[in-house]
Amino acid sequence: MPNVDLTIIERIIDDVIKIRKTKIAELSKFEEVLTGLNSVTDSVSGILSETDFSISELSDVKNSLADFNSQNFPQKITEIKSKIAEYKNFYGKDTINIGVAGIARSGKSTFLQTVSGLNKDVIPTSDGGFCTGAKSIIYHHEGEPYAEVEFYSSEEFMREAVKKALKEIGIETNIPVTLEEFEKNPLPNCPEENKAKKMQLYNKLKAMHDNFGAFKKYINGAVEKISIDKVINFVAKNNNEGQEIHQYNAVKTVRIYTPFQTAKIKKLALIDLPGLDEIAPSIKERLVESLKNEIDIILIIRKPDSGGDDWRDNDYGIFELLSDHIEIEKMFMVLNTLDNGANLKQVNEMKKKAEDQQKDKNNKRAIVYNQLFTASCKSRDEIDEKALIPVLKFLENNILRLDAKQIGELEKKYNELLKQFKEFINKMKRESSLESEEYRDKAAYEFDKLFKDFMVKLRTNLQIFLKKQHKVCNDDTSEFVQEFKTVVAKICVEARDECIRTIPSIEEIENGMAAAKGKDTYIEEQFVEMRLKFTKVMRKIDDHLNRLINLKLVQIIEQMKSTEPLKKFFEHHISDPASISATEQLKIIVNVIKNLTTDNFQSIIYVFNKLINFNFSYDSHLHYIVREKMKLLDTYDKVEYRSEEIKTNEDVNELLAERIKQTSFDVKQAMDGLNLYPSKSLYALAEDFVDIIARDSKIEDELNILMRKVKYIFWPEKYKTIKAVAEIRRKIDVSVIAPAEKYL
Repeated sequence: MPNVDLTIIERIIDDVIKIRKTKIAELSKFEEVLTGLNSVTDSVSGILSETDFSISELSDVKNSLADFNSQNFPQKITEIKSKIAEYKNFYGKDTINIGVAGIARSGKSTFLQTVSGLNKDVIPTSDGGFCTGAKSIIYHHEGEPYAEVEFYSSEEFMREAVKKALKEIGIETNIPVTLEEFEKNPLPNCPEENKAKKMQLYNKLKAMHDNFGAFKKYINGAVEKISIDKVINFVAKNNNEGQEIHQYNAVKTVRIYTPFQTAKIKKLALIDLPGLDEIAPSIKERLVESLKNEIDIILIIRKPDSGGDDWRDNDYGIFELLSDHIEIEKMFMVLNTLDNGANLKQVNEMKKKAEDQQKDKNNKRAIVYNQLFTASCKSRDEIDEKALIPVLKFLENNILRLDAKQIGELEKKYNELLKQFKEFINKMKRESSLESEEYRDKAAYEFDKLFKDFMVKLRTNLQIFLKKQHKVCNDDTSEFVQEFKTVVAKICVEARDECIRTIPSIEEIENGMAAAKGKDTYIEEQFVEMRLKFTKVMRKIDDHLNRLINLKLVQIIEQMKSTEPLKKFFEHHISDPASISATEQLKIIVNVIKNLTTDNFQSIIYVFNKLINFNFSYDSHLHYIVREKMKLLDTYDKVEYRSEEIKTNEDVNELLAERIKQTSFDVKQAMDGLNLYPSKSLYALAEDFVDIIARDSKIEDELNILMRKVKYIFWPEKYKTIKAVAEIRRKIDVSVIAPAEKYL
C-alpha cells in the first residue's frame, strides 16, 4: 500500500458531497424560473391558436407572437430543465461513484472482485461469453455484506425496455401497452430496412419476450434486500452451471454493500457495467448517457491478449461512445497485466500506441483518456498503487473544479436562454403590448379630446346633483326628511305597544315577586326587560336607514352614469343593477378596476370604497340618544318610582305601563330633533365624493389611464374595432409580458 493518507481523501469526499447538496437549492431556483417561462410560452401558443387575427390592426401583434414562437423556446427550456434534473440527481448522491467498464473478458469483474473482496458467485466472470446482465453498484460498507435489488415497475419496464427498443428497431404499430399485452401477443417481425443493424437489439427483445414468464413476477417496482450469495441470480445472464437465467431483465439496479479490500473509503462506490461490446448499440448508448450524471470517474479495463493484440474496432467504438457523453478528464484506462507477465509485451505496445494517438492531433480515431495505467486486476497492491489511489488523488485535486465547470456550462446555457427570451419579450412589449408606444400614440389626440369632454361633463353633472342634494337634505319639510320622521314615530309606537303587550299579568307579577324575593328586585328586573325589548324594536330603524343609504348611493351612481362613458362602463359589467344593492354594484366595479390591468388605481378605489363602507346605523348614531331618554326604566335609583307607594300587584302593573308610555313619548320627542341628522350625513358623504372626483388631480390621472386602456368599453361605438385589438394586447400584457418580467 503506498504512503497515502486515505482519511484526507475521505474527508475531502465528504466535504464535496456536502457542497454538492447545497447546489440543489440553486438549481431549484433555475428550475422555478424555467417553469414560469414555460407557462409564458404556453400562453403565447394559446393566444396564437385561439385568436382571430383577421383584423388588419392585429397583423403586427400576430407577427410578433409568431416570431417569438419560432424560437422554439419550449424545447430549449425542456433541454435545460432536463439537464437541471440530471444535475440535481447527480449532486444529491451520497457517494462518489467510479464506473468500471470494458469489453467482455477484459478483467473488469476480476478488478471488482479484488477491490470488493467478493467472489465470482457475486461478481460473475466468464471465459466463454458475456455474463453481466444488469448494472450493479458496490459500496464500501463496514459490516456484514448484503445487497438490495431495485426492480423496474411495470410502467418503467414497458417504457425503458420494451417501447424504446421497439421504436429503435422501427416497429411502430401494434405496440403493447401493458405487461399482459407484451406477454400474450407475438412480437412483430423485424422490419427489413437496415435489418442487419437492428437484429442484435431485436434478438435481445425477442429473448426477453420468449422468457418473460421467468422474470415477470419481479417487475413490481420494489426494492428487495437479499443476501450476498443471491446477487448472481439478479445480475448474471448465466448461473454457475452455465444455464441461462433471465431475472436480470427485471432489474433496474443492484446495490451491494461490502467491506472493500483496497481503498477503504467511506462514501465511495463502484458501478459495475455490462460489457459494452456485447449489448445492442442503442441500449449501450442509453446506458452510457445515463452514466454521465451518475459517475464521477470511469475506469475502462482492457486486457491485451498474450498471443498478440492491438486496439480493435470495439475499443475505438467504446471510447468514441464514452467521449460523446463523458468528459475525457473523467476517463481513465487500465491495461490489465497477467500475473505471469505473459502479456506484458502487448501491454507496452498498446500503451505506446495509445499515447502516440493522444499526441497526434490530426488522428480522428484514437483511444482517448485522461491517464493510462498498467496493473494486474488480481493484485490488490497494484490496483491501489497504480490505479485507484491515482484516481482518488485526481478527484481530491479536481472534483470541485469539474463540478464548477459542469455548473458553469449549465449557467451559460441558462443565461443565454434568459437573454434571448428577454430580447423577444421586450420586442413583444414594443410591438404587441397595450404599453406599445406606437399603439399609444395612434389615437392619442382623439382620446385626449374625448376624455377632456368627459371630465367637464362629469364635474358639471356632479355639481348640479350636489346643489339639489343640499336643498333636499337640509329641508326638514322635504319628502326625504318627512319619511324618516314618519318611520321613527311609527317605530316608537311599535316599541311602546310591544313592551305594553308583554307586561306581566297580575298573577305573573305575584309569582314573579315571590321568585325574586322582593318587590324592588322584581321591578328592577322588569325595567331591564322593558329596556331590552324597547331597544330591539328601535333597531328596526336600520331597515329604513339602509334603504335611504342605498337610495342615495343609487342616485350618486345614476348621476355618474348621466355621462355616457360611465354609463357604458357600468352596463358592461352589471347587466341587472335593479337586482342588487348599490353597495354591491360599487363592489363589482372596484373588483373590475383592480383586475382590469396591472396598474394601481388607488385613488379611484379609495373614493368608491368611501361609498361602499359608509355606515349610518341605529347603534352607531342614534342608540345613545334613545338610551338617554329611557331614564324612567333605569334600575339605579329606587326612589325614582316611589317604592313605598307601590303596594299591590296592580300598582306594579300600572307603574310598568306608565313608564313605557312616557319613555316612548320622550324618545319620540328626542328623535324629532334628529330628523335632519341622517339626510345631512348622507349629504356630507355625497359632497365629499363630488369634491374628490371634481378636484383631486390623482383621480383625473387614474381615470385617464383607466379609460385609455379600456376605451372600447367607455366608448364602444367609437372604438368597436379597437376593442378586439385591445383585448388581445391586454391578454398579452397579463398572460405573457407581466409573468415573463417576473421571472427575467
